[in-house]
Amino acid sequence: MSLILPKKPDTDTMKMLIRAYQFLEHAKKHAQSKSDFDIMIAIHNLDNSIEYMLRIIIKHLEIEEKTGKSITSPELSYIIGEIQKFLKDNNAPNLSYVEEMKMIRNLRNMVQHAMINPYGDVQTYLNFGEKFFDKSLSKYFGVSKAELRFSTLIMDIVIKEKMKMAEVKIDEGKFLESIVQSRDAFDYAKFIYASQFGERLWNAPALSEIKDSYNNLYMMLENMNENINLNSMNINMSQYNHYMEYVRCIPSEYCADWSGNTVLQREWNKDDAEFCYLFVANALLDWQIHDMGPIQEISADINEFRFSEKICGVETRKHFVEKGCKYGLENQTADLFYIASKEELEELKKGIEKGVACCEFKRWCFEQLQAYHTYLIKINNSDYRFIMNNPPTWEMIVFYDNIPFTNKDMCGNGIDIDGELDGSFDEAIKEILQQYIPLETVEKANELLETLNKINFNDVDRLYSSKLIEILTVNE
Repeated sequence: MSLILPKKPDTDTMKMLIRAYQFLEHAKKHAQSKSDFDIMIAIHNLDNSIEYMLRIIIKHLEIEEKTGKSITSPELSYIIGEIQKFLKDNNAPNLSYVEEMKMIRNLRNMVQHAMINPYGDVQTYLNFGEKFFDKSLSKYFGVSKAELRFSTLIMDIVIKEKMKMAEVKIDEGKFLESIVQSRDAFDYAKFIYASQFGERLWNAPALSEIKDSYNNLYMMLENMNENINLNSMNINMSQYNHYMEYVRCIPSEYCADWSGNTVLQREWNKDDAEFCYLFVANALLDWQIHDMGPIQEISADINEFRFSEKICGVETRKHFVEKGCKYGLENQTADLFYIASKEELEELKKGIEKGVACCEFKRWCFEQLQAYHTYLIKINNSDYRFIMNNPPTWEMIVFYDNIPFTNKDMCGNGIDIDGELDGSFDEAIKEILQQYIPLETVEKANELLETLNKINFNDVDRLYSSKLIEILTVNE
């Protein structure tokens, strides 16, 4: 029988090939130094890369399963012999540079046991190792070294591009910029994947309820919640804490919401960038592999309806709309939404501080404006937290009560109760309205609403008070 080669690697095999290639790259890096220690590391990494590649070939071609042999011996000649026999029996191309691989193993043994420094020969052996690597990739996997990047395994387009840039920046020697890209990829992916947990929707309202009265408890619970999320996402916390040491050293020009940073007391180097890159890459691939996705897709025509909602002039349905939520709580309403600029955040905070906020709602159907009204809300509480740097994202939750008789239909279908009470109402309704107008306070408006609800008046939503709106917005 014969094998059909090359055989494309699956995700796990691709990850192993990437790590084998990293051994080779580290060998090349250490070989550039003239120190005895670096040359020894270079030879060891080169030998590790070769043996790792051979064992990947065994796994990739399922040699143990097909032959019934367990190839566990550390002897390189034995490993090569078993692979060569399998390839020959299956009419497959032989391994390349076999004798050179054996020479590298002998050299590695002399370096380790005889303390020999082969500085003059190391580049020659590196060239052999690299050629073996290239030939093996082509013959058995059908990929090139250029494809041995973790970014090639990422499915999400946004995350993939960020990881590509992290790789490019490492290649260019821009190690801080690479760490920034890795950070951005991690934060974006964490937000996307963690937001699928149903309990996330109750974190924001629960935490905001205790913030004003128990700020220390709020900070403790927020930190605990973050750690719980990370653990549930299978993050190695010791590695994460080490990664965060680097992130906390990123200077302000790379931060959308900067509040200070630790100053790194040395130059950023390749080891820093590679640690962050590998930590993030492994986390992303794990999340991607274990992501179950929704059990059904909502088949809505996104071109049919379009919405706009604004609070204090800030659009709340523009950024990660699908991650937001509207809460109908026991005695109030709350909106959870995301905003994309520090300027919008400050504008929103400024408006919320006034206690009464102007809101706007629009709905289009096939680009035809179908509904447009403005209304006022009484702010009961609010909270926000920074989510990520790129794209800049803040999560905001606002608790509020709708103020009765401030919902003004801008399409002209509303009725101003401070105007002429003409034939739109019967005498009983006119009499009730005349008892309350002009509406000058929110309390009076609530009393009128309660009275109209008791008699089951169905057109309450069409009524607005221009007087009340004017009084409440005089400071806008």
